[in-house]
Amino acid sequence: MTGRLRTIASAAVLAIASAAPGCKKPSERAVARAAVDAGPAAAVLGAPTPLAPEAGDGAIGPAAPLRLLGVADDGGWVAICKDAEARPYLSVGAGPGLAVDRVLATATHDVLVSRAGAVVHVDAVARTERVLGPLAPAAVDDASRRVVVARGSDLVVFDRGAAPRTIATARAVSAVWLRTSRWAVIEHGAVRSARGVGCDTPSAFTGAPTETVDLDPGAEAVDRIGPELALTPQGQVTLDGEVVIGEECVPTVIAALASPPRVLAQCGGRDVVAGPAGFQQWVHITLGTTQHTQATIAERLTLGQRVVCNSGGCVDLLTGADFSTWQSPLVWHDDQLVVRAPPAGLAIDRLPPDATGAVAHLDVTLPRLTAAVTVDTVTGKRQTAGALAPPEFVDAAGTWLLYGRHVVDLAAGVVVTTLGADALAIDDRGRVLVPTAPSTGPLRWLTPRRP
Repeated sequence: MTGRLRTIASAAVLAIASAAPGCKKPSERAVARAAVDAGPAAAVLGAPTPLAPEAGDGAIGPAAPLRLLGVADDGGWVAICKDAEARPYLSVGAGPGLAVDRVLATATHDVLVSRAGAVVHVDAVARTERVLGPLAPAAVDDASRRVVVARGSDLVVFDRGAAPRTIATARAVSAVWLRTSRWAVIEHGAVRSARGVGCDTPSAFTGAPTETVDLDPGAEAVDRIGPELALTPQGQVTLDGEVVIGEECVPTVIAALASPPRVLAQCGGRDVVAGPAGFQQWVHITLGTTQHTQATIAERLTLGQRVVCNSGGCVDLLTGADFSTWQSPLVWHDDQLVVRAPPAGLAIDRLPPDATGAVAHLDVTLPRLTAAVTVDTVTGKRQTAGALAPPEFVDAAGTWLLYGRHVVDLAAGVVVTTLGADALAIDDRGRVLVPTAPSTGPLRWLTPRRP
């Protein structure tokens, strides 16, 4: 996973080419996309400058009302919105934070922000900031730490230890997103001025047609990125030319995975996961919404996600396993885990690394919480704390889950501790981010005390 943005994360759904084999689809919280004014084509690269020293007391953000915008999985950076100013602050480590105009894109160790009409790259490892040129659409890849800035009809690629290079496209680029370090998704059109002041930045993607661009063009010709999904005139579904679903199904394909090649289709009210070499697994729930009299591939096809979910449940396209959420609501999932909430507990399903493995299931019992009551035994004066709300998903990082006030180790399938007060986030070491008072900074990372 990458750094996570909450309030300002884009919820745009892109129907684009399959991801390259082995790549992950970033979560919707992982990347914020800002619509900004276009700058000139030439990139103006500034030298990195050190950030302000960390606060010695571990305090993050100002002592003021605030709300959390985002956090790195390793806790290396925290983005908040100071309510009185309605603008973002970015803290790397501890400290009051760097005041910015908008958060443009995030990754575990890198954050792109706009400030004073420029794109600024904040390196959370080196604790530096660097101006990359005038304000423009921008994106960052988590694994390679590659940064891409769109200037006019050009994509300027910034790789660590290398000089910037430019890749030309046919028309002006209004938005950019990285599916992997190599493949950029762009939307053409006039670049829109961003509305708001940064704490509520809209998505730059408008739903217009997108294009996939190769950022590392080599000698080899690349006709397509992933296995070809096709529908024959007879109504068969094929993957790279091999029939995986026959015409008798009258299939509606609603999702596809590139590696290994898989499709999820609705067949007469039932769903099936199919792939080459005869792989076919009927599932017990249905994610399809409409039955068709003719075979079709959905216009809003879900691509690149191993686990596909809707209000009725989740399906693992690798194994064909399904997880109903009617009685056990979905809490959280990624490409390794599905977590649901049956009454009084959590159900954790750990997905196998390949299609030959089995799903490992763990049930976790949550401690029952009761509102505190005190009674004076002489006067009978009673004090009752406010009613406790049922726990709900707060955050997840690595194999750690913050579910209400419960800190859960998903790898071991145990509740490690139950906090005495609400926390805002959890990192991949199991630390929790707590406010000084509800919705009030400064924030601090704390390691919960184990019983």
